[in-house]
Amino acid sequence: YVMLTTPAGGHKFPLYLPQPFLSLQSKATFGMFSPAGTPFPMPLALVPFLPALVIGITIGVLIYQLRRSSDVIFPIAALIGLELSIVLGAVAGYLVVPRYQVPLFAAIFFSLRLATTRNARLIVILLVALQVLMIPKSVADIESKGNSREIASVIATTPRERTAIVVQHGLRYGYPDPLHSFALHFYLDEMHPEVRPLRLYELPSMKDVTDERGLRNYFGGGDDLLSRYYASPTRYWDRWLQLAPYDRIWFVSPVPVFSTEHEQATAFREAMKARGFVLVPQHAYRFEGHPQTYVGLFVRVK
Repeated sequence: YVMLTTPAGGHKFPLYLPQPFLSLQSKATFGMFSPAGTPFPMPLALVPFLPALVIGITIGVLIYQLRRSSDVIFPIAALIGLELSIVLGAVAGYLVVPRYQVPLFAAIFFSLRLATTRNARLIVILLVALQVLMIPKSVADIESKGNSREIASVIATTPRERTAIVVQHGLRYGYPDPLHSFALHFYLDEMHPEVRPLRLYELPSMKDVTDERGLRNYFGGGDDLLSRYYASPTRYWDRWLQLAPYDRIWFVSPVPVFSTEHEQATAFREAMKARGFVLVPQHAYRFEGHPQTYVGLFVRVK
């Protein structure tokens, strides 16, 4: 409820906007499995309906088996939790991050170990087999979810000498989302320790985050943190671009959701233009996946 009502830059979190049930069930599944074409693997057993049905039947069988035992409280709690998740997802907003449902998973898994009768064990085996069958699709979905590997492969086509990367963080979730900072460093540098590392900077501070490992700077700051990352200190950028020893800058920016994201990216592109950096048309890209991202190579011509 707190996350639902907390504003992010004046807007509610897009991922918590109410979703019709049919829209929700087309995106969410149990076992980290999602249908083709959806952007996120999701935690609930809604599509196809078979996993939800089997989970419901399994918990029902366990409740019947344990009806005379005090342990029946566990499958009952799991069933209520599953129903609440479906209802809340449909009327308050779909749940994207599986970690939000760890207590629900714990209740379900703990309940499954209470199966002692033959029928209960058979239905648990069926549920496990169904989830195992989903693993290949789950792995494929997770692999295709992000786009940093594809972005890194494009950046790697240019010389590393006198080349830098500048990343704009998405702010749509109410905090700076440093996905590309860590992932690009991983694919470009950590996987290739034999070559010169590419320096990676973030807006708006132009801080070098190539070797940054901590995440605490991106969370818990509320409006002050958002304001800081929304900023467009063009005079500071101008001086940095003037003194930076780079002839090529790859600018990685998420497709904007808020106007402030668009304004910041536009301001930085204008700052690069003022300092003689020109976008190379054949190196201007839009990547799908999460998050949808613009990538452009700017070369200094004067």
